[in-house]
Amino acid sequence: MKPIIPMSVFKERREKLLNMIGDAVLLLPAAPECTRNRDCHYAYRQDSDFIYLSNFDEPEAVIVLDGKNKKSILFGRVIRHLGGGNYRSRTSKIRIPL
Repeated sequence: MKPIIPMSVFKERREKLLNMIGDAVLLLPAAPECTRNRDCHYAYRQDSDFIYLSNFDEPEAVIVLDGKNKKSILFGRVIRHLGGGNYRSRTSKIRIPL
């Protein structure tokens, strides 16, 4: 399914923020998963700022915005689809240049 907002819009938002932070580096973590009972989680809701800049809706991710080099990188966990609506994440991380 295609996203309602084109990915170019998210890129423009990150570029605008990169220009605002000058030579600084900004680290923006994703919202954590919240446990309701020892083994049950609440439905996940991503941090609004994180979604606004990336449209990435997974926990345990971080956006790094490098103002000096004008680059943004998304770090997240690897998720593998097992079929039947089941997913398994691994502890290894992925690095995605945005």
